[in-house]
Amino acid sequence: SNGTPESEPEAPKRPRLLVPGAEPPAPAPVTPSPTAPERPASPPATQTMPKPLKPPEDAPPSLHTTGQQTVGEEAAEAAPDAPPPAEPVIPTVPLKAASTPPQAVPVAQAVPVQPTQIPTAQAVPTGQAIPTGQAIPTGQATAPPQAGFGQTSIGSGASAKKGLSSSAKISIFSVLGLLILLFGWLLVSKMGSNKQTERYNELVQLAAKPETKELEVNGADLKILLDSVKTGANRSRETVYKALSIAKSTDGTDVDEEIAKFATQDLLNDDIRINLLSRVLRKRANPSSLNYLLQYSRDTENETVAAAAITAVTEIGGEDQIDDYIDVIQFTSSNNIRKAAEGALSTVLKKSEHREKWGDNLAEKQAEASDDSTRRSFIRLLGIAGGEKAREVLEEVLAGDDKLDKLAAIEAIKVWPDDSMFGVLMDFLDGQTDETLRPKAFNAGYVFLMDESRERDDFDNEDFWKRLANNAKTAAEQDTVISGLVRTETSDWAISVIQYFADESDNDRVIDRAEQGIERIREKLKIQGGGDEDEDDEE
Repeated sequence: SNGTPESEPEAPKRPRLLVPGAEPPAPAPVTPSPTAPERPASPPATQTMPKPLKPPEDAPPSLHTTGQQTVGEEAAEAAPDAPPPAEPVIPTVPLKAASTPPQAVPVAQAVPVQPTQIPTAQAVPTGQAIPTGQAIPTGQATAPPQAGFGQTSIGSGASAKKGLSSSAKISIFSVLGLLILLFGWLLVSKMGSNKQTERYNELVQLAAKPETKELEVNGADLKILLDSVKTGANRSRETVYKALSIAKSTDGTDVDEEIAKFATQDLLNDDIRINLLSRVLRKRANPSSLNYLLQYSRDTENETVAAAAITAVTEIGGEDQIDDYIDVIQFTSSNNIRKAAEGALSTVLKKSEHREKWGDNLAEKQAEASDDSTRRSFIRLLGIAGGEKAREVLEEVLAGDDKLDKLAAIEAIKVWPDDSMFGVLMDFLDGQTDETLRPKAFNAGYVFLMDESRERDDFDNEDFWKRLANNAKTAAEQDTVISGLVRTETSDWAISVIQYFADESDNDRVIDRAEQGIERIREKLKIQGGGDEDEDDEE
């Protein structure tokens, strides 16, 4: 029936949970049968619980005495998500209402709750049925469920999930907006990159054709070519250099200025920069790039690239850049850059129609020079410029005590614009005994006479060669004079100078060379129809 009979035993109370580290509770004493005499009331809770009865030695293991807790823990570790083991069925005996209170049923372990389950009612030990229609006693507290992964705590409002704050929402929307913009930018960049690649291919294909002498570009095309210089392979880069060399603007872009900016301001390796300076800009020869090249040559510490920039300036510029070269010579700390500027200035001075004016300027600069290297650069340049002031400076230097200054003066005389300084050089050579200065002075005299650009009459030419021959003291110097005369002269006075070495030299090799030289000059005279044959005919 739906009612509960009075004879049925009272539902057992829920097992107590074990506290980790605490002693397990002792099993309850065996309940006496209903026929047994009533036992006295249970002792107070403060008294020690009676010890459990020990089974006989030969009895099978009891569920109440075996180490159930250890087995349960090992099983939970082996399968943490497995359902809990079933509880053993504990036999109970009906108790009288006036008898002792029901004893708590000891259990070996707490019943774990499945992680994915949310307990909504009191847990009941497995194997023990709840009578139909009987309510679970409300005086017993239910154990709180253990929190697990994916488990939501239900209870107080403080533990409920809170909504996002306004600042968090703004941050999320900001990040999403940035991601959308980035994706759009990447998409547009990809599309733009494809178009740039197509245009690049068109430009280099046109430039690679031998018949292409001019390549029309706009500002965007020029940027594509310049950017490709940094990333392209060496083989394709050569075609890009040609494209830049013949590029012509179609939209007003100053191609030369843009290339000069790129070559002097962008991060490039030395090889690319030198090619842009010495090949591209030098070939284009547009003055709009001069300021960038000169500024770079002043500021950079890279001597090789600075020299390339100065060389390009030499090809592009002219006399207007002389003051710039002088500034580089005066203020650079690099000897190599100074030499490059000196060479560029020499090239410009040789083309100038105002050499003497610049000679006066250089004479002042050498007197004001703050260091020896700068002063000697200006001394050498005096030979290119010429002029009266330059002559006076060189004569003073040759008469001075500084050997390196004298060597600079000798180099200057070697390139003097006219023949007026040859006598000064020979006077210095006549009494020279220094083993360094003497060969330098002799070589300078030889270079001076071999310069075919100088206009000199035959009388002066004979006199100059004889003076040099008189100062040829060594076998090497005598051989040098013989070789020079054979190469440049077809006259009787040349034969007489060479004959002197054949007669007076102590070196057999020099004598042989002199005799061979005389024969060669006579052969040239016969071909020309002059010389000894003309004299024989007159006789």
